Amino acid sequence: MQKMVVTRKSKKNLNGTPEDLAKPQPSAQAATTSLAGLYKTALVRYPLTTNCTMAGSITGGSVLASNILKNTPWDWTECLAMVIVASTFITPMLSYYYGWLNKQKFDTLVALFIDQVIFSPVFTLALLTYRLLVIETLASKSLPSLQILMTSYEKVQVQLPIVMKLSWMFWIPCRYIMLNLVPDMHHIVGGNIANFVWNIVLALQTKD
Repeated sequence: MQKMVVTRKSKKNLNGTPEDLAKPQPSAQAATTSLAGLYKTALVRYPLTTNCTMAGSITGGSVLASNILKNTPWDWTECLAMVIVASTFITPMLSYYYGWLNKQKFDTLVALFIDQVIFSPVFTLALLTYRLLVIETLASKSLPSLQILMTSYEKVQVQLPIVMKLSWMFWIPCRYIMLNLVPDMHHIVGGNIANFVWNIVLALQTKD
């Protein structure tokens, strides 16, 4: 009888207990969960740096995706310029702006009015101007001259009405969803994901 007991224990150890079998095994899902945990930790500890890094990556990818959709060679100057713009202007500015807007606890329609009617045109004007200046600087490898600055401003004045019309059609629904459904700390990431789609929309609109 003793031998039989020992033999059964040995088999039990070899096959594993029901508790052992029930334990989750390492998988791709576990690795994904781990990466998500690391991202959340970085977002809490270093919110601005994390958002800037994420924004630069998403924006750079969207520029390359736009080139593919337009069936044109990859424009690395435009890609680098938009990574710089997203990391040094868009994300820092929107981080503080969204933080202020969320603290006010405005009604959704009031927040949308402030966001899209008051803030968005000024922000878009500054964004388009900064983008052109960065592209000119990268292309010439020097600071742009006064003449180039004036030419860039004239280009922006032509682009702004067209971009704002498309912007309102796209961003008003996106901002309404984010204001109502997305947690405050994920507004920048949600905005960057929407921005990826926004760049593709622009690419399709300008495709000949």
